Amino acid sequence: MSFVEIEYLNIHFLPPENEPCAIFRWRERNRYLPVWMSVDDALLIEAREADAAPRRPLTHDVLVETLTRLTSGVSEIRIVSYYEGVFIASIVLNDGEELDVRTSDALAVARIMGLPILADEEVLAQASIFIADGDVEGYLGFPPLSEAEAPAERRDTQADADFEQLMANMGVSEEDLLSADWDDLDDGFDTEDGPDSSER
Repeated sequence: MSFVEIEYLNIHFLPPENEPCAIFRWRERNRYLPVWMSVDDALLIEAREADAAPRRPLTHDVLVETLTRLTSGVSEIRIVSYYEGVFIASIVLNDGEELDVRTSDALAVARIMGLPILADEEVLAQASIFIADGDVEGYLGFPPLSEAEAPAERRDTQADADFEQLMANMGVSEEDLLSADWDDLDDGFDTEDGPDSSER
């Protein structure tokens, strides 16, 4: 396996059903990796990002404490495989041991401990998508890479095809996107029925 570091951007709720996913950027190729997760997991990670301290330790806090006290320490997080929409992640210890975890749990540990997140290049080649700069800012809400940062080759045709396929997999049409009320996306926290989990 050949691993490359990916950049975690945010948890995003995509319309029209406000389905949550973690968005990662593969800077070397200017491609994006969406990892779908349950609403509960997404809200926990978002709360952590907002510095909302729990009154009592949560599962992720206990996991981090256990890793810190009872292991050789943690070096990085890896997304090691992808099959039929399911991502497999691992926590890599300083002694080389790997612990199999859900991707959402791995992300939470990475954010708490300040760890790098790496993904296997085969996973990125299979599951990442190219999104045109206008769509990155318009649909996902964060700025694209600057011209100086972006790779020399920009594949807008592939971007359109990848983004269209992503939306089709979610059952979202172009009409849905154009008619969506983007100002109401924050209301997605009231969603009761989360999507099928696509990570471990």
